[in-house]
Amino acid sequence: MKNTESAPKVTVLIPVYNAERYLLETLQSVSAQTFQDIEILVIDDGSKDNSPQMLADYALTDPRLRVVRQANAGISAALNAGIAAARGEYIVRMDADDIMLPERIAAQVSFLQVRTELGFCACGMEMIDKNGRVFAQYTGRPGTVSELEAMMADQLPIVFTHPTVTYRASAVKAVGGYNKLYEPCEDMELFGRLIAAGFPGIVLPAVLMRYRVHGASISGSKVAHQVRTQDFVRASFYALRQGLPVLERSAYEQKLERAPVLERLREEAHLRSDVLQRSALYHKAEGRRFQSIASLIGAAAYRPWPAVRGVWRRLTGTDKAAQPSLASEV
Repeated sequence: MKNTESAPKVTVLIPVYNAERYLLETLQSVSAQTFQDIEILVIDDGSKDNSPQMLADYALTDPRLRVVRQANAGISAALNAGIAAARGEYIVRMDADDIMLPERIAAQVSFLQVRTELGFCACGMEMIDKNGRVFAQYTGRPGTVSELEAMMADQLPIVFTHPTVTYRASAVKAVGGYNKLYEPCEDMELFGRLIAAGFPGIVLPAVLMRYRVHGASISGSKVAHQVRTQDFVRASFYALRQGLPVLERSAYEQKLERAPVLERLREEAHLRSDVLQRSALYHKAEGRRFQSIASLIGAAAYRPWPAVRGVWRRLTGTDKAAQPSLASEV
């Protein structure tokens, strides 16, 4: 065991709020990592369930666990508290209901040690339901810096699955951490600022995580809000890259309302299609096959061309390479 007085190489940062159902399994997956020079930093954001006692009990089995408790303040505040308290050179993000595969930390840290020009990296994942059943696999993009640059040239959304990301502590501190104003897309906004500040990131193809999707994850109204916020974050990111003023959220919404009718209709179709695509994934996770198929059919009706392209990619075997981003599926 590493000397506990010296700083660990890696901080595993886990925000926790009423997470008792999956918390033990999550912590065990972190403790079982092949890379052992870590601290497990949990920010307990005012949990009211049995999570605090579970954390206290688990600390007796793994002394690398460190818990910071605060009054409930939300995900951005919890993560920023964790960044401030982190002692590691690298910060590995993790949610309290997901599972790390044993090589996750070793793979991502060794990759970033070699690729010093990068500020962060994500990884592939298996999607699991509330009972731990694997029902899908996802890698995502960009897989290279050149692909990232091509996506930005086309002004595509740049989205990384948050709990699969490992970033350099120095990079995330340099850009000021998370911004609560962009919740529930605070992660997408942070990664955009990292890229803009010269700390780009890519997705490793290796599947290193099990990402839990369950009915409690998000409601239909929250999905719509998430899609709209993602569009706002995307617009802000590209305005920043072009040296244009970054609008406040209210000004951005007013600009959309003043857009020509056809443009507003396209945006509404985009919103409804994305909401239905993401709803399909949650239905699938809950075993509601009929509802999942119906949602996908509805999404295709609103945006037929992307649906045709998706079918073509699957028929030609190019689906993995051409997948847009998790934002269009989750």
